Amino acid sequence: GVLFSVDRNSLHTYPAGKSGEVYCVPGDIRSIESGAFTGCSNLTRIEVPEGIEYMQWLIGVDNLTGIVLPSSLSYISFQMFEYCDALTDIRNRGTVGKIAAEYKQHRKPFAF
Repeated sequence: GVLFSVDRNSLHTYPAGKSGEVYCVPGDIRSIESGAFTGCSNLTRIEVPEGIEYMQWLIGVDNLTGIVLPSSLSYISFQMFEYCDALTDIRNRGTVGKIAAEYKQHRKPFAF
């Protein structure tokens, strides 16, 4: 199954072979660690709940077409959606406080 930290504050790994196209991150998670979804080609949508404050990157989620970001999110990496070429629907419920300018300049635009 999905691997969380012992204190259940962080999502560490979503199994690459796990079936299902949509994953809703549990509401008690506060951070999503680097590469937690890498290689998860079955996922087309990830829903991130309010309360998540920190996300590193989702590199290589090939079939991801949509993601919902919460208003509580204060940081995403400029590499957040690297190699997520199918991603066209990024919904942001708030304003990410520290987004790297390189993402907006060099990647697909999305509304903040």
